[in-house]
Amino acid sequence: MGTVNANIVSTNTGLELSVVNGTSNYPSGLGASDAGFLIYDSQLKTLVFWNGTEWNTVRFLGPENGESANSAIRDFAAWISTNPASGTYWVKPQGYGGNAEQVYIAVNDSSVSGISSGGVWIRLRYLQSYYTRGNAWRGQGGLSNPANQSSTAYSGDFSFEQSDGWIAGLLTPGNYSEIRQIFESWGYGSVGWTYGSGYMESKGFDGTNYTRWGTSSNIVGKDYTRVSGMSHSTSSINGSFDNPTGRYTDPTDYNDSTWRVGRFYFRYVPPGGSSALPLPIKGIWNADVDGGSEQRYFPFRDSAGGWTGQGDSDIWVKIG
Repeated sequence: MGTVNANIVSTNTGLELSVVNGTSNYPSGLGASDAGFLIYDSQLKTLVFWNGTEWNTVRFLGPENGESANSAIRDFAAWISTNPASGTYWVKPQGYGGNAEQVYIAVNDSSVSGISSGGVWIRLRYLQSYYTRGNAWRGQGGLSNPANQSSTAYSGDFSFEQSDGWIAGLLTPGNYSEIRQIFESWGYGSVGWTYGSGYMESKGFDGTNYTRWGTSSNIVGKDYTRVSGMSHSTSSINGSFDNPTGRYTDPTDYNDSTWRVGRFYFRYVPPGGSSALPLPIKGIWNADVDGGSEQRYFPFRDSAGGWTGQGDSDIWVKIG
């Protein structure tokens, strides 16, 4: 290739364009006669051209390797055929109209996920921990009757690293086959998942309250119908998913003046293409945080998973 002179720079290997960092630095004052003007956006890591009225990014038409937003993975079957390694990739779920987002993907690799059954698993993460031992969820006076929504305390919605829209796109029926979620919570004089009577239940990612008063079902299956497709273990993210529900299966059920931890491993396999999403857990209902000494917190993202040393409360989605 010979030397190319473009009044920008000369090179004996190709054409080097003007580099700008982000849309706020794009050239201004361009009109219809400037159509075809080309620059490189170092923030987006892509070419951008002026079509006479507005700026347009150049769409990447090569392999979807997930190395940038413009080459985000959409077709997982094609991507898997390239024998990729586990790592952080850009993904745009099939059928999702929003922007690609970055996630960690485990490919037949249990080193991060802990899942030994193989397959391709995408990690979703809570944005932060909720409440702490020093500033626990407590003092919810008058909210001590799990028979009704109006008399049960709610944690507030949990947020995720990924946008809700992106997660909803990923969890569209047909895009995934299974969800596993680690969920750690600590209680002091506050009963947990297996105390009974619906004292601790959950709101699903789909906005449904899987509670005694909401659906007459819950994700644990304690005293009420277990949500279809749900199972759980208290020993490992690999199971066995034998659904223990006896009181004190969740150690926080002891309801004494000792900080105790309940660490559950939930599994959801959608039945028959169901669009229900009891996982990821979006929030917690608890009718035993009403007093000042009845306390609870959720160390989802604390170092080493809070106080157990068993890791964060991550969610793993198996690609169908």
